[in-house]
Amino acid sequence: MNSFQQRLYLATIAENADALAVRHELGLEVDEYCTAMNFDRPSDWEPVIQKHLASSDRFIFHAPFNDLVPVSIDPLIAEVSLRRFTQAYEAARRLGINRMVYHTGYIPRTTYKEWYVEQSAAFWRSFIADKDDSFIFYIENVLDDDPHLLCRIADSVADPRFRLCLDIGHAHCASSVPVQDWVKLLGSRIGHLHLHDNDGTADRHLPLGEGTIPLEAVLDALAKSSPHATMTLENQWPEQSINWFIEHHYL
Repeated sequence: MNSFQQRLYLATIAENADALAVRHELGLEVDEYCTAMNFDRPSDWEPVIQKHLASSDRFIFHAPFNDLVPVSIDPLIAEVSLRRFTQAYEAARRLGINRMVYHTGYIPRTTYKEWYVEQSAAFWRSFIADKDDSFIFYIENVLDDDPHLLCRIADSVADPRFRLCLDIGHAHCASSVPVQDWVKLLGSRIGHLHLHDNDGTADRHLPLGEGTIPLEAVLDALAKSSPHATMTLENQWPEQSINWFIEHHYL
């Protein structure tokens, strides 16, 4: 197994993620609890999770995100967001997973960026303060229209457990900044990536090579700035993306 293969994961949004993880010796990013209401029906989802745990030796957990804004101006929305984020942390710990991806919750043109950075940094400092020292939190861009917000939040939190998850598909369709420039600017703050493709107009989660993201330039920039970052293929049908890596001699 080469180092790139060791750092590559599959999102469990793919129905055949377990089989592919076994075949290619890849990690898994557990996505079943991206939908927060699934926490309220554990008997429906625990068997699915256990199957994932039997299919790989390394895991990342994706926290819920639908309608959650941890720094919402409405205190009730912030309270629910905190509750769901805490449930995710506790579930990951129970499953023996010590890495988690959270969305920022940022919605452009609804708040002042300076306020958002200050409130986000304060929230994350408070949230992780009493969490296990071995646990890593990755904060992911979604609608972020430039990479500077993530940089400023990470630098303000200033905790080695707090890293960034660069979603290259989100960056490509939500921002006019080239994705490889996101990589260069975020630099060593990047601990994890989500990989999928699109044509710059919508977040379509296409297989690698089917959109217009300059993938090799992005991976070259990553190798220089954050060579140990892990990455997850976020496709419903990831075989084509795996084949892209094989054809381009990453696997």
